[in-house]
Amino acid sequence: MVCRIAFLRRPGDQIAGRHISTEQLVSGLRSIGVKATYTSRMVRADYYAVDCIDNLDLLPDVPEDQKIAWIRRDVYNLTERFPVSGIGHLFASSQFVADAWPDNQVTVLPDPIAMPPWVPPRLRWGVLYVGRVCRRKGLSLLLNAFRFLHPRWSLTIAGPILHDFSSLIEANGLNKGAWPRVTFTGELSPQAIARLYWRSECLVLPSQFEPFGRPLIEAAGWCCTPIAIKGSGGPDEILGAYSGQPGGASRLLAEHNPLALAQAIKNVTTGTWGLSRLQCRQLAQRYQPSTIAQHFMEALNAKPTNHRTGTEYPATTTGAATN
Repeated sequence: MVCRIAFLRRPGDQIAGRHISTEQLVSGLRSIGVKATYTSRMVRADYYAVDCIDNLDLLPDVPEDQKIAWIRRDVYNLTERFPVSGIGHLFASSQFVADAWPDNQVTVLPDPIAMPPWVPPRLRWGVLYVGRVCRRKGLSLLLNAFRFLHPRWSLTIAGPILHDFSSLIEANGLNKGAWPRVTFTGELSPQAIARLYWRSECLVLPSQFEPFGRPLIEAAGWCCTPIAIKGSGGPDEILGAYSGQPGGASRLLAEHNPLALAQAIKNVTTGTWGLSRLQCRQLAQRYQPSTIAQHFMEALNAKPTNHRTGTEYPATTTGAATN
């Protein structure tokens, strides 16, 4: 087994999802006995990794077979996919992302996500969205869906606010009553987000294209049923695989239209389709840092192959070296 792996990052505070994923992978690697570190300076190691191919400049003099990098780019708006070379191990968190680089050998491995050891039971209420508050994330679809839901249902939107949706809220009449149906919290700490997961009945990720979908698994870890959009990429792989239909339909994947999304929310919040506490925990358990770390080490130590190899994840090797 590899003894030392250094994950390089740029100096300064890092709060993006890819940095959280890297920190949790490092934690998982340490838990299985690998000497991994997340650092802003070069240290002596057997392998060197960056959490995005855009940061390869942090590894200027590292031999190819010692380089590790992740593809974490906006695959659905990216018009030019620059060639990637000189990397011994290239990873992506979903097949959706890996397929955007067909000329490279890419290993698909989900991001690690830690879940709390125990979730106290409580009465849950309301719908939650977690992520950047922008049009690209499908907030317009979610707000349009809410006009088909009973006024008793509330929506909490948590994340950094990049776009203003007040005109759409007003047009749909969502905040006309004595109590607002839609609340924006702005950016919150991980602890505050965890409390929202704990008290909410379902988490909706309404983006039409999503490289992975971290909030879906975080929500499930807190026993909050996740809902996403069918055909959205990463969420298809997460929720479709859990339902026993990899790449196919799932009761937790709604069609991309407001009425269908509203119906999915109704089905979950009325108890028809909602996951039980045990089912939520089973979904999230597959992404525990120690589990993902073990699969990461298996991929790192495996010999290159010329065919697709299936695992319990959609973790396959795809690209130029595959058939």
